[in-house]
Amino acid sequence: KIGITSGRVEKRLATVQTSRGHKITLLATIPGTTKLERALHDRFFEHRLKGEWFRPHPDILAFIEQLKIT
Repeated sequence: KIGITSGRVEKRLATVQTSRGHKITLLATIPGTTKLERALHDRFFEHRLKGEWFRPHPDILAFIEQLKIT
């Protein structure tokens, strides 16, 4: 899921897990705005499943790994 929250990440994660009915693992967080969220949705458009949900495609996973390095 590529999304944005104005509150605590842990609370948002719990809400998403409850609505999806299964355990979700948080891979990374970055500070940003709705503009950044839109840019990431556009960048990974071809890997979108539905709404803000994306396949764990190597392009997305590489982006996440790069976040952990910097």
